[in-house]
Amino acid sequence: MIDHSENALRAVIKSLRDVVAPAVDPGDPMAQEQLALSLGTLEFLHSRLD
Repeated sequence: MIDHSENALRAVIKSLRDVVAPAVDPGDPMAQEQLALSLGTLEFLHSRLD
């Protein structure tokens, strides 16, 4: 079975950055914070996949 974890994480990170982030209300600091935390966690996991 092929492990697609790296590609999947990369796709989710790109989607959050390119699609979700611009749609999040800049006037909602909680939403901005949660998005940043989510991206940070996914990027950390991606860096540890090796």
